[in-house]
Amino acid sequence: MTIPYKIEELDALIRACVEFTDDFREPFFEGNIAGRTGVETDNDAVRRMMDWVSETDKGILECMGPGKDNITYFRLGYDARRIIEKGGFRTYLSQRRRIAVLDQIRTWAPICISLLSLAISVVVWTAPQGGKGLVDTNRRIDVVNERIDGVVSQIGPLQTVQEQIRSRVDTMQSILDAMSTPTKAFKK
Repeated sequence: MTIPYKIEELDALIRACVEFTDDFREPFFEGNIAGRTGVETDNDAVRRMMDWVSETDKGILECMGPGKDNITYFRLGYDARRIIEKGGFRTYLSQRRRIAVLDQIRTWAPICISLLSLAISVVVWTAPQGGKGLVDTNRRIDVVNERIDGVVSQIGPLQTVQEQIRSRVDTMQSILDAMSTPTKAFKK
């Protein structure tokens, strides 16, 4: 995560917001914060910084949108005081990075373990064992060929059974067709 501002500027901003309001529901805008202790006096710069903080984490600073006077108001998040008390933005961002890394590890660890076990299985299956070399690999190939031959030998009887079933279905269909056509005795 790239931070477009200095940590000290962000700490000063949040500290000024906390000092300005004690109530979490009380709205404020950049003009209330600009020029306070350690905060820039440029309202536009303070507004951009407040926008960035509110987009990063609504638990620190929440954008409430424009009010009746067409000024965008903000409100202090529930985590703002805790961040200031526990080391500021540097600590907050390091915890956030740590959480992101742990989340990536949780996501990718099973995939990497599966790929590693697959690679090890392939290496073990193809590697010669105990100095037997090519003979052992040929034996494995012979086992695979025997299994394939076994499957192929089962296909022949299944095809025969399929042909018998098809002929019986055809016979039954012809009987049903003969039964459904009217005979001369019933014709007028």
